[in-house]
Amino acid sequence: MHPGVLMIERWIATLPAKTGRSVEAWLAEIDSHGFAKPEVCSRWLETQHQFSAKAAAWLSGKAFAPGGQQLAESSADYLTACPGYVDRLFRGRNAGLRPLYDNLVALAHSLGEELRICPTHSCVPLYRQRLVADIRPSGGKRIELGLALADEPASPRLAAAGSRGGKSRITHRVDIASPDEIDLQVRRWLKQAYERGAAE
Repeated sequence: MHPGVLMIERWIATLPAKTGRSVEAWLAEIDSHGFAKPEVCSRWLETQHQFSAKAAAWLSGKAFAPGGQQLAESSADYLTACPGYVDRLFRGRNAGLRPLYDNLVALAHSLGEELRICPTHSCVPLYRQRLVADIRPSGGKRIELGLALADEPASPRLAAAGSRGGKSRITHRVDIASPDEIDLQVRRWLKQAYERGAAE
């Protein structure tokens, strides 16, 4: 189960007790204010109603784009939606990358029983207790395998994650364009990330 889904599920269940309103009541309140942008709505929820930044962003996103680029809101709905998330990532110009994705998932599964594969709209994160890696198609030509490798030195093949860095655990990236590039070196890096994904 994606940690974000579990967080949303718990948050929705406790929202009435914490705020006195259900999700539906908050959506009606947001609608009555006529906010022009979701960012404005988020700031209002944070400053006027002491919502956390994540909760405010989720609720404003739901208000402005129902059924948009948000994860399912329950465990059952998420598990039903997972195959669709993957199918949408690897369609059109990215369809030819699906075998590479399948090979990477098989490799990831071989690392240990604790590995969880948690698709989203934009990528497929791999978790242990913590984020290990993520898989995402890029331009129909390659897969970017993001890895949580902390201070591992970068190299010509193991690049810095760039825009996926910052607060994310993903620190490095390997570009994979063919099956022979899923080699022992990639396996070593993925295993190293898996070991770092254990609870500390």
